[in-house]
Amino acid sequence: MKLYILIALQVLVFINLVIATEEEWKCETGVQYQENECNGCFCTETKLLGCTEKACEQTRYSQLRNCKVGTTWDKECNKCWCVKDLGSICTAKKC
Repeated sequence: MKLYILIALQVLVFINLVIATEEEWKCETGVQYQENECNGCFCTETKLLGCTEKACEQTRYSQLRNCKVGTTWDKECNKCWCVKDLGSICTAKKC
């Protein structure tokens, strides 16, 4: 019985860790972003993302566009999210 309780607690801790690393991205007005390490982006007052349309290095752009939706990570002093239909979106602060 104690073994089952211990396993159940470990599963709950694991689930909480996984959920803690997933965070939904929200477009914030006034924040500069970068899409897939290429295009510069900004959020409109209606919370829509507008980005430049540069000719990006295709291999890296494709890798970043195919990230696991919902994951987040830090890149130097910036925060990144993997967003459905967009790929990686990172804040674009100068570090």
